Amino acid sequence: MSGNSKVRIFAVVCCALLLVACAAQRHRDAIASGLLIQGAPQTAFLEIWGPPERTRTVVSDTEEKRLEFSRFGGFYGRVNASYEVWEYNHRGVILIFSSHELTGWKTDKTTEQLRNSQ
Repeated sequence: MSGNSKVRIFAVVCCALLLVACAAQRHRDAIASGLLIQGAPQTAFLEIWGPPERTRTVVSDTEEKRLEFSRFGGFYGRVNASYEVWEYNHRGVILIFSSHELTGWKTDKTTEQLRNSQ
């Protein structure tokens, strides 16, 4: 491998790491500003909001199984999928994660209320 090839590989790796870091910061900024975006990683919520008050795992064993939150809302899961449900009661938010990424949520709060909640 020539010196020029090593420089190119190093540059590509650096660019990839920079893109990952930018995406992670974008998720943290969105959460801090009260925006909930599908695909946000669990680690971003832990860094900004801290640990949830309650967690549970739900496995969807039938097609379109509804994960009930209350009589007013729910979330339809995929067949044989496992979901982590995190409850932030003091913020008024329930988050649903699939493969450690936000896939759904339930809240009656506005973006501003989420931004200002502690």
